[in-house]
Amino acid sequence: MLTRYFISTPTMLMRRATLLALGGYDETLSYEDFDFWVRASRDWRFQYQDAVTTRKRRHPRSMSAQVTRAHDPYLASTLRVCEKALALCRTPAELRALARRVRYELGHALRRRQWAAARQALRLLMNIIGWVVGLRGQA
Repeated sequence: MLTRYFISTPTMLMRRATLLALGGYDETLSYEDFDFWVRASRDWRFQYQDAVTTRKRRHPRSMSAQVTRAHDPYLASTLRVCEKALALCRTPAELRALARRVRYELGHALRRRQWAAARQALRLLMNIIGWVVGLRGQA
């Protein structure tokens, strides 16, 4: 889930109890679904249906079109989700997956010259490295 976000939100179904147990969506984010699914993946299993259930329409003002622009409004939210995900990581494999995601977002920030986001990603990456080093010290 952390390495690559692959869920098409319109295709997801969940029980109301899941939504309530997770405290709903974090509406302070530019888009809430990534955060929700990262949190849900900690305690719930997902099922996959190998069928086309939605169609994607491309539009110049759509959310997916925004991520290719110099001022990606969703990058900061993605990094905030990654920061929250760090607290959920339980294994070195999860930390490595998160580090891969943060490195990807760091590259994205650098290519778009979003220096504040790049600094945020770099700080997060250093925190992840600190966790990994700490885990190795405990072994």
